[in-house]
Amino acid sequence: DSFFLSPQGKSDPEAELRATIRAITRPANGDDNQHARCEFPARDAWIRSHLSLPSPEVDCTDFEDWKAELNTEAVTLVFAASYLNSPSSMFGHTFLRLDPPREDSETNLLLANTISYAADAAEHDSELLFAYRGIFGGYPGITSVQPYYEMIKVYSDIENRDLWEYRLNLTPAEVDQMLAHTWEIQDRNFDYYFFDENCAYRLLALIDVARPGTDLLGEVTTHAIPSDTIRWVVDRDLVENIHYRP
Repeated sequence: DSFFLSPQGKSDPEAELRATIRAITRPANGDDNQHARCEFPARDAWIRSHLSLPSPEVDCTDFEDWKAELNTEAVTLVFAASYLNSPSSMFGHTFLRLDPPREDSETNLLLANTISYAADAAEHDSELLFAYRGIFGGYPGITSVQPYYEMIKVYSDIENRDLWEYRLNLTPAEVDQMLAHTWEIQDRNFDYYFFDENCAYRLLALIDVARPGTDLLGEVTTHAIPSDTIRWVVDRDLVENIHYRP
């Protein structure tokens, strides 16, 4: 509910659009960080690129501090190979790495942050219950931001999974728009569906937001297999270079 400004927002995009326009043009009252322009910076930027609207002065310190801490110049799509010992990872996993400026050393790439989307599954669930709830949307999906070295520790060092890193050729403005949308969704849950609305699906949505017109989500039908989504990203000429981390 916290993601929609209109009570009908989930099912009525026009109602949500109108509610958003009202919210982002409303004068600030109290804490600026609670204003819609600060809570939904990607929506605000996209709407203002199409419409000439009043711009109430707001100081989005929370968002700006968060973005400055991430220190992101480019974005890399990372694919972790399949891991048969875990049903949730049998098709592999994808996440995004937020790369610092190029002049920083290779060591600092390990300290770069990542954006990942995964099911918040209860550890005590049986394999049968896990499969049932995973297929039919019984788990909340969590968007998390954490350091890359922690992902390497899990996927490479513990689970012995190869990693492929696909650096995306996004412009600085497109990177900013992706970060703005990540801010909008990072504390909000989406129902997780193992076959389609999974880790790969949410990352495709982030790329679509960053570069409108790519329509990566248009490729998704009955399932979104992480390895397939990598091919879709490559086919759209979104990849600048590839690095293999065995």
